Order: sequence, then C-alpha cells, then structure tokens
Amino acid sequence: MNATTETRESIYKAVRNGKTDEARKLLSKVVQYQSCSSRNEAVLTRSEIELIERAVNQAGESSNDPYRGEAKLEKLKKRIGQQGALSERIEFLVTVYGCGLLGDLRFGELTNITERDFDTCVEMGDGGEVIHGLIKRALDDDDLLERIIEGEGLDVWKAWHAQYEEIERQITSPLF
Repeated sequence: MNATTETRESIYKAVRNGKTDEARKLLSKVVQYQSCSSRNEAVLTRSEIELIERAVNQAGESSNDPYRGEAKLEKLKKRIGQQGALSERIEFLVTVYGCGLLGDLRFGELTNITERDFDTCVEMGDGGEVIHGLIKRALDDDDLLERIIEGEGLDVWKAWHAQYEEIERQITSPLF
C-alpha cells in the first residue's frame, strides 16, 4: 500500500467511524500538500476531495454531536420507561456515551435528562439485555468503547463484558 492509498484509507476510516474532525484535518493536510507540492503527484483527485467533503459533512450531521445527542435523549426519554422499549433503552445509553454526555448527565448539566433516566434504562427488567446491546455496539465502535471505559472504569467494563459474553453464550447455545 502506498502513501496515497494509506491517506485515502485513513480519511475514509475516520469518516466511517464518525471522526469528522480527524477526517477534516487529514483532508486539509492533503489539499495543502497538493497545493504546495512542486511534484505533479496528486494524493487525491478533485472529485475524490469533493466526495470526501460531502461524506464528512453528512457524517458531521449525524455524528456524535453533544447538542444533537441531548435532543435525541429527550426524544428517547419518552419511551425508556415503557415495557417493550429495549431498543430505545440501548440507544439512550449509546447516545449518552457516544456523544460524550456522561459527565454532563452526572453533574446535572443536561436540561431535561437526569441520572434517573440513565438508571431507568437498566432497571426495567431487561437490564442485562440493555447492557448486552450497549457492549455489542461498543465492540464495533472504538470511540464508544473508549468512552464507556473512560466513564465507568475498567472494572465496570469487565463486568459488563462478562454479562455480554454470558448472554452471547445463551443466544448461541443449542436448546435441548
């Protein structure tokens, strides 16, 4: 793999993982390099740059923005206390961690969302399944994984991961 391919892959990976700031920085460096380079070596074509800019902007619209996250939590809050709202409870926790709102939640800095709402997500009789869903998402999202470990500590992560593995064993074991 050459430098051009590595750069392109790094930018696309950042976009896929919702790291829009990182993608913008990489893209900016590429554009700056290409404009200052005395060589006729283009890391990315103009059409690739435009395509990446569009992807970065679209990812930024749906990424882990704390302001959008708080609005999303307010919508989810209406359902998290209801039976049968497992996906909403999982999404609530994913949003809290994914948007970096755990500290704000714990310090009462969110307008209409409290720690009680967070607790509700794991106290509706399906807490194990909620944690399973959260961990499943975190295993596919490095940022989410990192934020959970930072927010809860390694001991809680290990306990939650053990709970995840136990549910996975139950799901995959044959029923006899």
